Order: sequence, then structure tokens, then C-alpha cells
Amino acid sequence: MADMVQTVPFVGGADSTLALLHDGYRFMASRRREAGGRSFRCRLMGREVLCIVGREAAELFYGSGRFTRRGAMPPTTLRLLQDKGSVQLLDGLAHAHRKALFRRLTEEDALERFGQCFERAWSEEEPHWRQAGAAPLLGRMQRILCQAGADWAGVPLAG
Repeated sequence: MADMVQTVPFVGGADSTLALLHDGYRFMASRRREAGGRSFRCRLMGREVLCIVGREAAELFYGSGRFTRRGAMPPTTLRLLQDKGSVQLLDGLAHAHRKALFRRLTEEDALERFGQCFERAWSEEEPHWRQAGAAPLLGRMQRILCQAGADWAGVPLAG
């Protein structure tokens, strides 16, 4: 595999970190055009990286078991966005199990059920808005979404 990686074009000069920060999501597309293909190598924060896209790349990355998520996310980002034990840190069977659980939750029938729960919660809340003559939207939506989520998950809410 190392020999194969060496045939991938190198772009971006000594280091592309500032270009990545400047270009954001456009970074890979513009460098791919420069490299004339679907993949390229560059240097980010002093380390050589391989940038790949497409179905084959996704299968290589997610399906091969060659990579681990351990240490991939900086601890400060992890605490800000998620927490220890999140799916982003799991590998192997634990990751596959959590991913399958999430996918079941986002299948069409599950989403349709959530929509029905949301409509029901909205309908129950609306008369209170009319009676009060005003509706502080954030607080009302928090209550509606909480009720809909609890109903959808089959978790009874007290009061």
C-alpha cells in the first residue's frame, strides 16, 4: 500500500495547513483539480496526509479495519461536541452496533412516526398559545420537541 500511496500526486508545497484553514470545505475540491484526480497527498501541520474521495475511498476508510478512531478527535473538541463514549470514538463491533442503532432510528418509518408524534405534541400545545395570546417560540418548541421525542421513544414524561 505504501508504494501505491507514493504514486498519488503531492500538492500544496511545504505545508497546506493555512490553505485548509482559509479554504475550508473547498480545500479538497481545489487540490483535487490541481492534482488532476480523485486523490492527492499534501502536508498538514507538518505531517504528510493522503486525501481521498469516492465510494472506494469510503470503503477503504470505513470498512477495512485498518484505521482506528482512537485519538482522532482532540480532547477539547470531543468535550465541546460530544463526550467520552460517543460513537466517534468507537471502533470495530462496538462502532458497527452503535451505527446500526442510529440507522434504524433514521429509517423512513421511524422518521414518519416522529413526525406524527411532533404533530400531536404541537396540536396539544397550540390551544395554550391561543389562550395566552402570545407564544415565546423557543420555550414552546423545546417543550414540543421534548414531548415528541419522549413519545417517539416510548418514554413517559411525568408532569
